Amino acid sequence: MIAMLSRLLTKLHRRSWPETTATVIACKFQGSRMRPTRDRFVGGNWGVLFSYAANDSTYDGTLLSPVEVQAGDTFPIRYDPDN
Repeated sequence: MIAMLSRLLTKLHRRSWPETTATVIACKFQGSRMRPTRDRFVGGNWGVLFSYAANDSTYDGTLLSPVEVQAGDTFPIRYDPDN
């Protein structure tokens, strides 16, 4: 129960973080953990390298995506202004 409350508080805190736009630099297939659903298999992992600007600096990051994205695509991202 305490762990669940901690996760909830973390999510609520992150909502107050500033938002900026991240740009995809590259997307590469990282492998698959295929699992069946009703009529298809899902679970591929795409490694996404992205960059974003915050506080007069540019930062890079990575994430796993279940879908392929293209270089140049953008998406909103929140960042911790203290870190």
